[in-house]
Amino acid sequence: MRIIGVDQKYIFKDVEGIEHHLSWEAIDRIGDLVQYFEEDNDRLLELRNVQEKNEKNMKEE
Repeated sequence: MRIIGVDQKYIFKDVEGIEHHLSWEAIDRIGDLVQYFEEDNDRLLELRNVQEKNEKNMKEE
């Protein structure tokens, strides 16, 4: 959750919810996605750029 930009104060509660509502297959695929971002810092920077753009667009609406 941290790697995708979730605020630290929400991570524990969100992870607890995920464990109870998602299949193990879905959890494994999320793990794959985290690995994808961790293996290449440029990917993580691009994700941050997308997040910043989306947050800016939400504020403008």
